[in-house]
Amino acid sequence: MSPRNLKILLAVSVLLNVFVLAAICGGLLMGHRLVHEIGPGRGNPMMRAAQHMPEAEQQAFHRQMRAVAAQTLPAITEARKARDAAADGLIALKPDAARIKQDLARARAAESLARGQMEDALVQFAVTLEPKARERLADGLRRAAPRHGRHMMMDGPPGPPPGAPPPPRPLDAPPPLEPPQ
Repeated sequence: MSPRNLKILLAVSVLLNVFVLAAICGGLLMGHRLVHEIGPGRGNPMMRAAQHMPEAEQQAFHRQMRAVAAQTLPAITEARKARDAAADGLIALKPDAARIKQDLARARAAESLARGQMEDALVQFAVTLEPKARERLADGLRRAAPRHGRHMMMDGPPGPPPGAPPPPRPLDAPPPLEPPQ
């Protein structure tokens, strides 16, 4: 190889390494920034509820909740299997709507069972706490819940869905105006 080709190869290699290092540093910086901006415990709202309690109570709460989470694993697994079955049904050549609905209902029931067990464990733990600690747990639970005025899945403004019939008119309301023809 000629010295000129070696210099070009070296320059390309250095340039490539600079880009790789910049990507790695950028990824680390973004991860660090997300952790500090978003904060810890962005996952399960019930686990976040304890973040304002004293450290010892937090640890006891997390131990109990992890133990219950391990017990709910079969229900969570069943929900995942049912949801996968529903997804498979959706992509089938001839989707069976009734079967898909059954699978989704099975997934909902399993998730509801698991959530109920977790909530029961939260209550069992909370009743053992002093009133001030229960108040902090309740405040954490309030903060952990979504604060949307409407369901997360809705895209439009609050109100009836498009194409829905108008709400019933009160008896003492004037009749609606007829559109001009």
